[in-house]
Amino acid sequence: MKQEIDALKKQYNNKECYFCGAPYTKNHNCPARGKTCSKCNKLNHFAKVCKSKSVNEISQQEAGTSASEFMIDTVNSMLVKHADRPDAVIRIVDQKLDLVFKIDTGAEANVLLVSNYNSMVPKPRLQPTKDILTSYSGERLQVLGFVELCICYKEGEKQVHQFHVVNTDCKPILSKKTSQNMKLIKFILNVQNEPATSMKPETARILEEYGDVFEGVGKLPGKCKIHLKEGSVPTVQPPKRVPFALQEKLKEELDRLEVMGIIEKTTTPTEWVNSIVVVQKLNGSLRICLDPVDLNKWVQRPYHPIPLFDDVAAKCSGSNTFFKLDARQGYWSMELDEESSLLTTFSTTFGRYRWKRYPFGVKSAQDEFQRKMEEVFEGLDIGLIIDDIAGTAANTEDHDAKLRLVLQRAREKGVRFNRDKCIFDALSIPYFGHLLTTEGIKADPEKTKAIANMPAPESYEQLQVFLGMYNYLARYIPNLSTLNHPLRELSKSKTYNWTT
Repeated sequence: MKQEIDALKKQYNNKECYFCGAPYTKNHNCPARGKTCSKCNKLNHFAKVCKSKSVNEISQQEAGTSASEFMIDTVNSMLVKHADRPDAVIRIVDQKLDLVFKIDTGAEANVLLVSNYNSMVPKPRLQPTKDILTSYSGERLQVLGFVELCICYKEGEKQVHQFHVVNTDCKPILSKKTSQNMKLIKFILNVQNEPATSMKPETARILEEYGDVFEGVGKLPGKCKIHLKEGSVPTVQPPKRVPFALQEKLKEELDRLEVMGIIEKTTTPTEWVNSIVVVQKLNGSLRICLDPVDLNKWVQRPYHPIPLFDDVAAKCSGSNTFFKLDARQGYWSMELDEESSLLTTFSTTFGRYRWKRYPFGVKSAQDEFQRKMEEVFEGLDIGLIIDDIAGTAANTEDHDAKLRLVLQRAREKGVRFNRDKCIFDALSIPYFGHLLTTEGIKADPEKTKAIANMPAPESYEQLQVFLGMYNYLARYIPNLSTLNHPLRELSKSKTYNWTT
């Protein structure tokens, strides 16, 4: 195993650029940035390194197997997690039945509930299947079979799609592929991904000069310690069950994190062994997070104060241009000391590992990161809330001068930024649910859109989430207390009835 890791490290140190395929160097200026792939039509990479499969490749793969495993994102998830995922009323044509479906861009298959199926007249033929449907929590759904239904949205085109009939408690789900085919969703390029030609020349030169601060994972000065309360009781969790179809991808991600120095395989006896959470991203790769539910019961938070949005907004008065920087995988830029690293040990079917950098999920991580970022950028005239930096300026020259100071400090102190999420020389920037603009603060359109698309709350808990999102934008809603009075009364009533 050591030889394999050493080989991977050698490959990592002498790697090719993932986006253009050219040899990668520290000051590599990737020619693929802003270019469109001729294979998948997505930005920022060339066809020769494209990892997407062609239609023929997918068809051949599907034709060669009698059973597939599909990931379903929304099942058993809370409303707050998917508040921005809209519903759609879909007509089942032959049965003349209207059903409310959840549009889930994380779902790989359409889902129909057994109660929906039983209400159909005439009933479509339920066909047997060996397909497996798995939620992202690892839970397998009880699949009774599949049906083929002719469906349409409003007055749109009629289409035939396959639906898996399941015995579970959730809304019926439309997959990403079906939603796209029915033109219920479309993917829009982020407005921040503009061609470099639209940027002012001096700003572009600064970004090229400091290109290294937009690459890799940072490393902040010093090491961090996770403090435990007195009398802590260690726990040992068994390895997380991961579907067989994801085992190979899990091993690949573990190896990748080990090569990067984020985790380390260990055989040392440890009192604490945690579980992990494994989530499959839309591109098919996995995200591994520590699940420190037991550890967090004993972690002592330092309770470092987090600035309020109003603290940042107060600095923006009279500004004519803005920039925003997003720290890349910020928690991973904090190195743990030896004792703390052992506390984060987790178990997999491939052995035990420990985190060398601060893992997401540990309840002291946010406090520590805010404190260290404030130490790094002390004395600079910026707004800083956790991993988001807001810079304001009176003009372009002032903007570039401040940006250069921030990037220079980041280079000196080991901070790295996510280039795709950064904004430069803009008239407005989104910041924690609001917009900072030259005319003052405004509601973020993405926030208001999420509220407008929220389904009606079906319980007291969901109603509290609903009210909380409105209260967050209270400053933009005149007479909110009068408008939401019926909802606040409903939250206090003994009987929940949304239609009353």
